[in-house]
Amino acid sequence: MLGLNIINKTGILVFKHEFTSTYDEVIDEDLNAGLMSAIFSALRETQQETIKAIRLRENYVFLLYEGVLTYGVLSTTEEDPRQYDFLRELVLKFEIMYTKVLHEETVVERHFFDGFQDIVKKMYSEMVEIDIASLNNLIKVLGNSKIRNYLIYETKYFHPVFKSINDPYVNEHADKMTQIFHHIMDFSKHANQIFSTGELHFESMKIFTVKTKSHCIAIFDTTTDKGKGFMRKDLNQLQKKLT
Repeated sequence: MLGLNIINKTGILVFKHEFTSTYDEVIDEDLNAGLMSAIFSALRETQQETIKAIRLRENYVFLLYEGVLTYGVLSTTEEDPRQYDFLRELVLKFEIMYTKVLHEETVVERHFFDGFQDIVKKMYSEMVEIDIASLNNLIKVLGNSKIRNYLIYETKYFHPVFKSINDPYVNEHADKMTQIFHHIMDFSKHANQIFSTGELHFESMKIFTVKTKSHCIAIFDTTTDKGKGFMRKDLNQLQKKLT
């Protein structure tokens, strides 16, 4: 997940929250809120069924939920039913907490809703079940290694919880790794197989995965074949430190 916007029924952005700082789209927030409000209104008039998602080019998706008093928009990299449920719960919670002020005709400053940031963080942490102690240990171990391009995921929903990418080429494609992981985990679930570790080989990049009890690490390698043995040595050392 990248970011959450909550828009009132007049098209004004009343709340925003960023789950990650890697979302590099340059968008006028208030203009985007008005546009989303217009889209919701048009869909309500022309569609018999609720539209839950709009794809923005290849990499990004807007998940949409219409509440009684607001519209919820969750920007993400994939259409995931679990994320849509999370969005719905956030919008319902927001409307319950701020029912009175949302009914007022006067414009309310956005900072009035700042207290909801803590609610979002709490609901997000409960959903992804981040083990902070284990995560800090992973970051420390990786920081002392020679591995520099990696993503760390929690293993309940495989949400990315830490990112360290130094290679511009890897950074360009890192978000796709999340989608790949979700497909792998869905396949593992349906095939009744437990995913442990593996390797994905592409033309100019290799991806190694190391799985612990609470996290999965995706390590990106863009070195030549000459350096493959060196990467393998680092991976073996990392695995020993984590087990």
